[in-house]
Amino acid sequence: MIRCMRQEDAAAVLDIYRDGIDGRNATFETVVPEWEAWDRRHLPHSRFVFGEDGGVVLGWVALTPFSSREAYAGVGEVSVYVRSGAGGRGIGTQLLGAVVASSEEHGMWTLFSGVFPENGASIRIHLKNGFRILCQRMKVARLDGVWRDTLLLERRSERIV
Repeated sequence: MIRCMRQEDAAAVLDIYRDGIDGRNATFETVVPEWEAWDRRHLPHSRFVFGEDGGVVLGWVALTPFSSREAYAGVGEVSVYVRSGAGGRGIGTQLLGAVVASSEEHGMWTLFSGVFPENGASIRIHLKNGFRILCQRMKVARLDGVWRDTLLLERRSERIV
């Protein structure tokens, strides 16, 4: 079940983010932020969690603004994470679909995501939701002292032209 993220989801969201950090194929971040910092960094709309009966949060999706400049108000970066061990059930695909629809309702015309080439599951769910691979950014940043590439994926809204 997908629903809007609530304040009481903070611990579960950060725990799932920790899974992504620990796996070393989801983000360049190495430290889980405090909830207040996470909350400030992400847009207040288009935040969703996937929860099971019993309230266990298995995944989340949220957007960060591309820029503070007004011209880019409709451009956002996607973060989508699924709890370790919960993959392969369509959770990420559903969450990404929800954020795409919500972003358009909020006037966003472009979503993008930077994905490690080794993260096949993330690439697949983005492609299923209308993203396309624009390029591979070579040695864009270091993780644990090792240069890593990312694929730049983008989805341009057909509703907002």
